[in-house]
Amino acid sequence: MKVTKSGQWKRAGAMILAAATRLQSAINGAVTMEAHRARKEAIQGISRGAPGGKKFKPLADTTRAVRRALRGTKRPKPLQETGEFKKAIVVRSFPSKLTAFCGILRQQRGTDGRPLVNVAAVHEFGAGPFAVAMTNRSRRFFFWAIGTGGLATDQTGGHEKAFVITVPPRPVFGPVWDMMRGGSRSRIEQEVQRRMWGGIR
Repeated sequence: MKVTKSGQWKRAGAMILAAATRLQSAINGAVTMEAHRARKEAIQGISRGAPGGKKFKPLADTTRAVRRALRGTKRPKPLQETGEFKKAIVVRSFPSKLTAFCGILRQQRGTDGRPLVNVAAVHEFGAGPFAVAMTNRSRRFFFWAIGTGGLATDQTGGHEKAFVITVPPRPVFGPVWDMMRGGSRSRIEQEVQRRMWGGIR
């Protein structure tokens, strides 16, 4: 059986290929835009103390006292002491996979050299309790700081040999994802339509 082609097949093939490329670009752009939306909400949520509408647990009185003594911060707030955490939240696009990343990269470091992804994990899931050895110098500073902050100290506190530290969960990314998940698909679909056809259905 012989098949004979007629018409502008090359042009049709080029149009189909161009449409597929355009669709891939539209999907990647829409997904990346959604990732930037998540980044904005995470950063603003930290500033509000309630990412995704979920309020942070307040800092312990002793933590606030020590931070005031160290840095002179009048009203210390979680994840806002240096601003490094908010600045470290980035978006990375992966066009070949039609995906995007929003979060903190493993190679990012704070000014003290700590991997900021570890800091993020501690705040996202909590940590401790764990003990940190107390030296004479750190003991003197600690009780000076909490005394300056107007906190009461018991008579035996100065004889303890270690600080016992517990960091409660103060999640950033989980609440943001939960908040955005419901409308994310719809927003991405609408953005793809806008990029492909100007929003015309």
